[in-house]
Amino acid sequence: MPSGTRFPHPVYASTILGPQFHASQRWLFEPMLESSEAHLLMLVEQGLMPPEQGHRVWHALTELSRQGAESFEYAPDVEDLFFQMEARILELAGEVAGGNLHLARSRNDLDAAMARLTVRRLLLETHAALEALRVTLLRLIDEHVRTLMPGHTHTQPAQPTTLAHYLAATAQALERDAARLQAAFGRTNLGPLGAAALTTTGFPIDRALTARLLGFDRVLTNSIDAIPSSTRPPWVIRSTSRTSSTNRSSVLLLTASRCCACWSRRLPPASSTYSAWRRGPAKALPRPPSWPTRSCAAPDSRSARRTVWRRRLSDCPRPTLRG
Repeated sequence: MPSGTRFPHPVYASTILGPQFHASQRWLFEPMLESSEAHLLMLVEQGLMPPEQGHRVWHALTELSRQGAESFEYAPDVEDLFFQMEARILELAGEVAGGNLHLARSRNDLDAAMARLTVRRLLLETHAALEALRVTLLRLIDEHVRTLMPGHTHTQPAQPTTLAHYLAATAQALERDAARLQAAFGRTNLGPLGAAALTTTGFPIDRALTARLLGFDRVLTNSIDAIPSSTRPPWVIRSTSRTSSTNRSSVLLLTASRCCACWSRRLPPASSTYSAWRRGPAKALPRPPSWPTRSCAAPDSRSARRTVWRRRLSDCPRPTLRG
């Protein structure tokens, strides 16, 4: 069969499916296991799976966790990591027990749960890093209450202030960003499992139990609301309208990077002020020799790059104005 008619096309496999598989190994392996464990416990508790089958599936999930995500390799004939994990569960637990793990569950609500678990973890890690930065700033503020410094406006020295005053501005802004992260966490930490494909299921499941087992605050009640939010979490991202809903790993990465970088805009003002201190008449903060970038034309000169670019610009033809 010609390569152009056999799925997947080599270009599609190398540019989409392969990278997506490796991203899933990094971001989705653990959330997929956690979601499956919670769903399994709920099925046994509700009498939807016999306990002996539940034991076999539990041991299969434990073995997958022991082997780790690195034990899986991308294969063009398998669409993604989920199907490889499913095949290994069936192999370890048996087709009947392994197949029953998917009772009252869909790829849709599983994807939604994995998205929320992944973003939740990144929000917590980012919040911890932000709080550590704020603690450092507060310590420096306490040490420099009487340290005088120039306050700059429009890159020029304007009024005297203190280093504590300046650092407190960044600390205060980061406090607001911490509140934003906490609000994003509250909107993220909702349980979508049990929504199934779109309109829940006829099986007598306990959605509140799976939500508690996964550490969610409560169930995301409306099942239709629970499913689209796996591909477009509106509380942390606004520009994924052009992203394919099938490439959920990429959406997760974009979502997490947007929500976890919301406070990074507080740092550029500090770096610009540092630049003003360095270049000002007083040269209050001289830059160590190991910091400046070097020019390929004159590696020993810090200003060589600017000189080279000026020479290149002077050699460019000037535009002719036509009246």
